[in-house]
Amino acid sequence: LFLLSLVFYGWGEPVYILVMLASITLAYCAGVALVRLLDGVKRSRWIICLLCFAIAQYNFAFLNDSEGSVRITEAGTYRLTGTLTNGQVIVEASDDAKVKLILDGVSIRCEGHAAIYAISADKLIIASAEGSANVVESVGEFVQTDDNNVDAAIFAKCDLNLNGDGVLGVSCETGHGVVSKDDLKVKDGTVSIEAAGQGLSGKDSGTIE
Repeated sequence: LFLLSLVFYGWGEPVYILVMLASITLAYCAGVALVRLLDGVKRSRWIICLLCFAIAQYNFAFLNDSEGSVRITEAGTYRLTGTLTNGQVIVEASDDAKVKLILDGVSIRCEGHAAIYAISADKLIIASAEGSANVVESVGEFVQTDDNNVDAAIFAKCDLNLNGDGVLGVSCETGHGVVSKDDLKVKDGTVSIEAAGQGLSGKDSGTIE
C-alpha cells in the first residue's frame, strides 16, 4: 500500500514523491520522539513543529505543465512554483482574509482572462521569492465570466501589494498589466510590465516605494 501510494501521487509529478517521503520520515521521527520524551513541554514542542510542517505542505502548490486553475479560499501564505500553460490562480476568500502568494519560479499563462484573479479577500500580497524569476501572462481578448469586468493579467477586487526580492514579469496582450479595484502598492523587487493598456492601476490609490 505504501509503494502504491507513492506511485499514485508521483505519477503526475515526481516531486510529490519527495514531499511524501519527507512527510512520512518526519512523522515517524516525531512519533518516536513523542514516546521517548516524557516531559510535557518537550512533547508539546514536537507536536507544534509537526503541525507547522503539515500546514507548510498544505500551502505549497506545484503547478505542473498543464491547464486548469488553482483556487485559494482561505487566508494564509502560499508558495507557488512550476508552470501553467493555460490556467489561473484564483483567490476567493472571505472579506477579512489576507492572502500572500510567494512566487518561486512560476510561469502562469492564461488565455482570455487574468492569470492571477483575486475575486474576494481583504488584501492580496504577491511576493517574488529571492533569486526567482516569474512570469504572469494574459493573452487574447478577455472573456468575461462574471460582472467584474476583468481586464488585466493580475486583477484584484481587493487591496493588492507587490513586493519581494525576485523578478516578476507581467504581460497582457489586450488589457492592463496589474489592476487593483482598491489600493495598489509596489515595493521592492523587480517588476517588469508589458501591456496594451496601463501598466499599473489602483482605483482608490497607487503607491510605488
